Amino acid sequence: MSCKYTHSERGELVSVIQKNNRKYNLEFHILSEENKPVLGASAIQGMELITVNMQNILTVDRFTGEEAQGLTVSQVVTQFTDVFEGEDMLMGKLFLQVDQCVPPVQLPARKPLVAFKEKYQEELERLVERGIIAKVSEPTDWISSTVVIMKPTGKIRLCLDPRPLNKAPDTM
Repeated sequence: MSCKYTHSERGELVSVIQKNNRKYNLEFHILSEENKPVLGASAIQGMELITVNMQNILTVDRFTGEEAQGLTVSQVVTQFTDVFEGEDMLMGKLFLQVDQCVPPVQLPARKPLVAFKEKYQEELERLVERGIIAKVSEPTDWISSTVVIMKPTGKIRLCLDPRPLNKAPDTM
């Protein structure tokens, strides 16, 4: 079994695919970078590979402020304040299934700006104390860089650069 698909040219292709004695016109986007072939949501729904129960999905148009499904953004924020406040975390350990064909990436550490250094160290210690993150002293396959963002309140936010890990989820 091949783990990757490569193609040297970019472009689009419309092809007729037969599945379950039915024919489907599918549009394929060909990229120049290395990728796994993926069927989009409209294709897999059209081929009845999955069923999406739209009545179970609530959406809010946050860009125009228009009501969607009867709620505005401010109504959702007001009604579900616990979702938008605090610093809770998922219970248990998080385990990401990674495609073994994707080589692990160990990004170099990004040093915080000198102006953030003290706040950065304090925030790391606070997150360790709260059990949100843990110190790792042994080698690990995947290392993401930390990015420090200054909030309007003067506090800092620590963010991870997930781009390499986003290329590796095992979807099977």
